[in-house]
Amino acid sequence: MSDGQFVFAYGSNMDIAQMRERCRDSKDRFDPVVAKAEGWKLCFPRYSGDRKGGVGSIIRAPGEVVWGIVYKIVTSRDLKRLDTREGVFTNAYHRERLVVKTQEGKDLETWTYFAVPPDTPPRHYVPAKEYLALYIRGAEHFGIDAAYVERLRKIGTSD
Repeated sequence: MSDGQFVFAYGSNMDIAQMRERCRDSKDRFDPVVAKAEGWKLCFPRYSGDRKGGVGSIIRAPGEVVWGIVYKIVTSRDLKRLDTREGVFTNAYHRERLVVKTQEGKDLETWTYFAVPPDTPPRHYVPAKEYLALYIRGAEHFGIDAAYVERLRKIGTSD
């Protein structure tokens, strides 16, 4: 990957069609790379009416791993569009730096989105089948670790 703003997508943004719609200036230069966040675990700490169920985030969890896709975002306008879609400006998510490891074993500093749980302590919500399908479709499209894809398939859904 060449220099740019890198975003680690572990949830519905793994779906390439969704990312192409959200980041129109970058879509032809994404240079997607499979990567993993070691010491993190997938969770669903926030409810979304638009998604009809829980929406994803990651939390620290020693020994766990979350697989995803690193996209190169080539314009600040696309990063702002992504922030808007992720709810950064409405305090649904926040964007932070996260170092992930590519399949080749290279560390890569990225941005990633973390849900802001509305409850203390955070509740666990159940995702909708259609929403979780975006995770699975993206993971399969990019050839993410088969055991991880199977773990995604075993997540209970609200429908």
